[in-house]
Amino acid sequence: MSRSDSSPSLDATSFDGCRLHVVRHGAAGRAPVLFINAIGLDHHMWDGQVAALADRHAIIRYDSRGHGRSDVPGGEYSIDMLGRDAVSVIDAAGFDRVSVVGCSIGGMTAMWVAAMAPERVERLVLSNCTAHIGRPAVWDDRIAEIEARGMAAIAEPTVARWLSDTFKATRPDEARRMVEQLRATPADGFAGMCAVLRDADLRALLPRIAAPTLVIGADEAPAARLADAIRNARHRLMPAAGHLSNLESPPAFNAALADFLGPGTDLE
Repeated sequence: MSRSDSSPSLDATSFDGCRLHVVRHGAAGRAPVLFINAIGLDHHMWDGQVAALADRHAIIRYDSRGHGRSDVPGGEYSIDMLGRDAVSVIDAAGFDRVSVVGCSIGGMTAMWVAAMAPERVERLVLSNCTAHIGRPAVWDDRIAEIEARGMAAIAEPTVARWLSDTFKATRPDEARRMVEQLRATPADGFAGMCAVLRDADLRALLPRIAAPTLVIGADEAPAARLADAIRNARHRLMPAAGHLSNLESPPAFNAALADFLGPGTDLE
Protein backbone atom coordinates (compact mmCIF):
# COMPACT_ATOMS: atom_id res chain seq x y z
CA MET A 1 0.00 0.00 0.00
CA SER A 2 2.82 2.42 0.79
CA ARG A 3 5.11 3.41 -2.05
CA SER A 4 7.67 5.48 -0.14
CA ASP A 5 8.31 7.38 3.05
CA SER A 6 8.20 11.19 3.16
CA SER A 7 9.58 13.87 5.42
CA PRO A 8 7.23 15.26 8.09
CA SER A 9 6.52 18.36 5.97
CA LEU A 10 6.33 18.44 2.18
CA ASP A 11 4.57 20.11 -0.72
CA ALA A 12 2.15 18.59 -3.19
CA THR A 13 1.53 20.14 -6.60
CA SER A 14 -1.99 19.78 -7.90
CA PHE A 15 -3.18 19.43 -11.49
CA ASP A 16 -3.17 23.21 -12.12
CA GLY A 17 0.13 23.96 -10.41
CA CYS A 18 -1.38 24.93 -7.05
CA ARG A 19 1.12 24.17 -4.29
CA LEU A 20 -0.41 22.45 -1.26
CA HIS A 21 1.29 22.38 2.14
CA VAL A 22 1.30 18.82 3.50
CA VAL A 23 2.33 17.55 6.95
CA ARG A 24 2.95 13.93 7.94
CA HIS A 25 2.95 12.57 11.48
CA GLY A 26 2.43 9.35 13.32
CA ALA A 27 3.56 5.78 13.04
CA ALA A 28 5.57 5.18 9.89
CA GLY A 29 4.62 1.96 8.17
CA ARG A 30 1.10 1.90 9.62
CA ALA A 31 -2.22 2.31 7.83
CA PRO A 32 -2.48 5.93 6.58
CA VAL A 33 -5.28 8.42 7.30
CA LEU A 34 -5.77 11.65 5.33
CA PHE A 35 -7.52 14.58 7.06
CA ILE A 36 -9.16 17.40 5.06
CA ASN A 37 -9.97 20.69 6.76
CA ALA A 38 -13.12 22.80 6.86
CA ILE A 39 -13.46 26.17 5.16
CA GLY A 40 -11.65 28.99 6.95
CA LEU A 41 -9.44 26.63 8.98
CA ASP A 42 -6.22 24.77 8.24
CA HIS A 43 -4.61 21.42 9.04
CA HIS A 44 -4.27 22.39 12.71
CA MET A 45 -8.00 21.85 13.21
CA TRP A 46 -7.07 18.15 13.47
CA ASP A 47 -4.41 18.52 16.18
CA GLY A 48 -6.58 16.68 18.71
CA GLN A 49 -7.06 13.77 16.35
CA VAL A 50 -3.33 13.49 15.60
CA ALA A 51 -2.64 13.26 19.33
CA ALA A 52 -5.17 10.45 19.66
CA LEU A 53 -4.25 8.42 16.57
CA ALA A 54 -0.57 9.04 15.82
CA ASP A 55 0.64 5.98 17.71
CA ARG A 56 -1.39 3.64 15.48
CA HIS A 57 -1.67 5.38 12.09
CA ALA A 58 0.40 7.32 9.59
CA ILE A 59 -1.31 10.74 9.57
CA ILE A 60 -1.43 13.03 6.54
CA ARG A 61 -2.83 16.55 6.79
CA TYR A 62 -2.75 19.46 4.40
CA ASP A 63 -3.98 23.01 4.03
CA SER A 64 -6.67 23.18 1.37
CA ARG A 65 -6.04 25.56 -1.51
CA GLY A 66 -6.52 29.15 -0.44
CA HIS A 67 -5.86 28.30 3.21
CA GLY A 68 -2.96 28.10 5.63
CA ARG A 69 0.43 27.76 3.95
CA SER A 70 -0.93 26.53 0.63
CA ASP A 71 -1.16 28.68 -2.49
CA VAL A 72 -4.12 31.02 -2.91
CA PRO A 73 -5.31 30.92 -6.51
CA GLY A 74 -7.74 33.66 -7.46
CA GLY A 75 -11.20 33.04 -8.86
CA GLU A 76 -13.85 30.50 -7.99
CA TYR A 77 -12.94 26.98 -6.94
CA SER A 78 -14.89 23.79 -7.73
CA ILE A 79 -15.39 20.47 -6.00
CA ASP A 80 -13.49 18.80 -8.85
CA MET A 81 -10.50 21.03 -8.07
CA LEU A 82 -10.61 20.14 -4.38
CA GLY A 83 -10.97 16.43 -5.09
CA ARG A 84 -8.04 16.44 -7.47
CA ASP A 85 -6.04 18.37 -4.88
CA ALA A 86 -6.68 15.59 -2.35
CA VAL A 87 -5.53 12.91 -4.80
CA SER A 88 -2.35 14.95 -5.42
CA VAL A 89 -1.72 14.98 -1.67
CA ILE A 90 -2.13 11.20 -1.44
CA ASP A 91 0.37 10.83 -4.28
CA ALA A 92 2.86 13.25 -2.70
CA ALA A 93 2.65 11.43 0.62
CA GLY A 94 3.58 8.22 -1.17
CA PHE A 95 0.47 6.10 -0.66
CA ASP A 96 -1.73 4.17 -3.03
CA ARG A 97 -4.71 3.89 -0.68
CA VAL A 98 -5.71 5.80 2.47
CA SER A 99 -8.62 6.27 4.82
CA VAL A 100 -10.04 9.78 4.43
CA VAL A 101 -11.56 11.99 7.15
CA GLY A 102 -13.16 15.29 6.12
CA CYS A 103 -15.16 17.95 7.93
CA SER A 104 -17.63 20.34 6.28
CA ILE A 105 -16.25 21.21 2.83
CA GLY A 106 -13.49 18.70 3.62
CA GLY A 107 -16.19 16.06 3.91
CA MET A 108 -17.57 17.02 0.51
CA THR A 109 -14.06 16.72 -0.90
CA ALA A 110 -13.72 13.29 0.70
CA MET A 111 -17.01 12.18 -0.93
CA TRP A 112 -15.67 13.23 -4.33
CA VAL A 113 -12.47 11.24 -3.85
CA ALA A 114 -14.34 8.14 -2.64
CA ALA A 115 -16.71 8.30 -5.63
CA MET A 116 -14.32 9.39 -8.39
CA ALA A 117 -11.14 7.61 -7.25
CA PRO A 118 -12.51 4.67 -5.22
CA GLU A 119 -9.30 2.69 -5.57
CA ARG A 120 -7.57 5.32 -3.39
CA VAL A 121 -9.96 5.13 -0.41
CA GLU A 122 -9.87 2.43 2.25
CA ARG A 123 -12.40 3.92 4.69
CA LEU A 124 -14.32 7.19 4.73
CA VAL A 125 -15.35 9.48 7.60
CA LEU A 126 -17.72 12.35 6.77
CA SER A 127 -18.06 14.83 9.59
CA ASN A 128 -20.66 17.60 9.76
CA CYS A 129 -21.24 17.80 6.04
CA THR A 130 -23.81 17.25 3.33
CA ALA A 131 -23.77 16.29 -0.32
CA HIS A 132 -25.59 19.44 -1.40
CA ILE A 133 -26.18 22.84 0.18
CA GLY A 134 -27.50 25.02 -2.62
CA ARG A 135 -28.93 28.45 -1.66
CA PRO A 136 -26.84 30.26 -4.31
CA ALA A 137 -28.06 33.71 -3.30
CA VAL A 138 -26.67 33.24 0.23
CA TRP A 139 -23.22 32.30 -1.06
CA ASP A 140 -23.21 35.02 -3.70
CA ASP A 141 -24.00 37.57 -1.00
CA ARG A 142 -21.21 36.21 1.18
CA ILE A 143 -18.70 36.38 -1.65
CA ALA A 144 -19.76 39.96 -2.40
CA GLU A 145 -19.40 40.93 1.25
CA ILE A 146 -15.91 39.45 1.46
CA GLU A 147 -14.88 41.24 -1.73
CA ALA A 148 -16.24 44.54 -0.42
CA ARG A 149 -15.28 44.42 3.26
CA GLY A 150 -12.74 41.64 3.74
CA MET A 151 -12.68 38.68 6.12
CA ALA A 152 -13.13 40.86 9.22
CA ALA A 153 -16.74 41.43 8.17
CA ILE A 154 -17.70 37.76 8.27
CA ALA A 155 -15.30 36.13 10.76
CA GLU A 156 -17.23 36.62 13.99
CA PRO A 157 -20.74 35.82 12.70
CA THR A 158 -19.42 32.76 10.87
CA VAL A 159 -17.79 31.31 13.98
CA ALA A 160 -20.92 32.13 15.98
CA ARG A 161 -22.94 29.97 13.56
CA TRP A 162 -20.44 27.12 13.68
CA LEU A 163 -20.11 26.73 17.44
CA SER A 164 -22.66 25.57 19.98
CA ASP A 165 -23.80 27.95 22.72
CA THR A 166 -22.15 25.67 25.28
CA PHE A 167 -18.77 25.88 23.56
CA LYS A 168 -18.94 29.66 23.27
CA ALA A 169 -19.90 30.02 26.94
CA THR A 170 -17.40 27.57 28.43
CA ARG A 171 -14.44 27.92 26.03
CA PRO A 172 -14.46 31.58 24.99
CA ASP A 173 -10.69 31.75 24.44
CA GLU A 174 -10.83 28.96 21.87
CA ALA A 175 -13.78 30.62 20.16
CA ARG A 176 -11.85 33.91 19.96
CA ARG A 177 -8.81 32.15 18.49
CA MET A 178 -11.05 30.64 15.83
CA VAL A 179 -12.36 34.10 14.95
CA GLU A 180 -8.79 35.35 14.61
CA GLN A 181 -7.87 32.42 12.40
CA LEU A 182 -10.83 33.13 10.15
CA ARG A 183 -9.83 36.80 9.92
CA ALA A 184 -6.36 35.71 8.83
CA THR A 185 -7.69 33.41 6.09
CA PRO A 186 -7.00 34.91 2.65
CA ALA A 187 -10.17 36.51 1.28
CA ASP A 188 -9.60 34.97 -2.16
CA GLY A 189 -9.30 31.51 -0.61
CA PHE A 190 -12.45 31.80 1.47
CA ALA A 191 -14.45 33.28 -1.41
CA GLY A 192 -13.21 30.54 -3.73
CA MET A 193 -14.47 27.92 -1.25
CA CYS A 194 -17.82 29.69 -0.93
CA ALA A 195 -18.27 29.09 -4.66
CA VAL A 196 -17.76 25.36 -4.06
CA LEU A 197 -20.39 25.31 -1.31
CA ARG A 198 -22.76 27.18 -3.62
CA ASP A 199 -22.28 24.93 -6.66
CA ALA A 200 -21.36 21.44 -5.45
CA ASP A 201 -24.02 18.74 -5.74
CA LEU A 202 -22.63 15.29 -4.95
CA ARG A 203 -25.94 13.49 -4.51
CA ALA A 204 -25.66 11.60 -7.79
CA LEU A 205 -22.18 10.38 -6.83
CA LEU A 206 -23.12 8.90 -3.45
CA PRO A 207 -24.21 5.48 -4.82
CA ARG A 208 -20.72 5.12 -6.32
CA ILE A 209 -19.06 5.20 -2.90
CA ALA A 210 -18.08 1.65 -1.93
CA ALA A 211 -15.72 2.28 0.98
CA PRO A 212 -17.02 1.57 4.49
CA THR A 213 -18.27 4.96 5.68
CA LEU A 214 -18.95 6.63 9.00
CA VAL A 215 -21.10 9.78 8.98
CA ILE A 216 -20.67 11.98 12.07
CA GLY A 217 -23.16 14.75 12.74
CA ALA A 218 -24.85 16.81 15.40
CA ASP A 219 -28.39 16.28 14.04
CA GLU A 220 -30.05 12.93 13.44
CA ALA A 221 -31.97 13.68 10.24
CA PRO A 222 -29.20 15.01 7.97
CA ALA A 223 -26.67 12.47 9.22
CA ALA A 224 -29.11 9.61 8.65
CA ARG A 225 -30.02 10.86 5.16
CA LEU A 226 -26.40 10.99 4.11
CA ALA A 227 -25.65 7.56 5.57
CA ASP A 228 -28.73 6.07 3.89
CA ALA A 229 -27.52 7.29 0.49
CA ILE A 230 -24.18 5.47 0.80
CA ARG A 231 -24.37 1.71 0.52
CA ASN A 232 -21.96 0.71 3.28
CA ALA A 233 -22.44 3.55 5.77
CA ARG A 234 -23.55 4.12 9.31
CA HIS A 235 -23.90 7.30 11.31
CA ARG A 236 -22.90 8.47 14.77
CA LEU A 237 -24.35 11.51 16.54
CA MET A 238 -22.41 14.11 18.53
CA PRO A 239 -25.50 15.92 19.89
CA ALA A 240 -23.58 18.27 22.18
CA ALA A 241 -21.51 19.62 19.28
CA GLY A 242 -22.11 22.32 16.71
CA HIS A 243 -20.70 22.31 13.19
CA LEU A 244 -17.18 21.19 14.19
CA SER A 245 -17.64 18.00 16.18
CA ASN A 246 -13.95 17.14 16.32
CA LEU A 247 -13.19 20.46 18.07
CA GLU A 248 -16.23 20.59 20.33
CA SER A 249 -16.34 16.95 21.45
CA PRO A 250 -12.82 15.56 20.99
CA PRO A 251 -13.13 12.53 23.32
CA ALA A 252 -16.34 11.27 21.71
CA PHE A 253 -15.14 12.10 18.20
CA ASN A 254 -11.77 10.41 18.72
CA ALA A 255 -13.38 7.32 20.21
CA ALA A 256 -15.71 7.01 17.21
CA LEU A 257 -12.80 7.53 14.84
CA ALA A 258 -10.55 4.99 16.55
CA ASP A 259 -13.32 2.39 16.64
CA PHE A 260 -14.14 2.85 12.97
CA LEU A 261 -10.59 3.05 11.61
CA GLY A 262 -9.38 0.07 13.63
CA PRO A 263 -5.93 -0.68 15.02
CA GLY A 264 -3.88 0.72 12.14
CA THR A 265 -2.19 -2.52 11.16
CA ASP A 266 1.26 -2.60 9.57
CA LEU A 267 1.42 -2.05 5.83
CA GLU A 268 2.65 -4.90 3.72
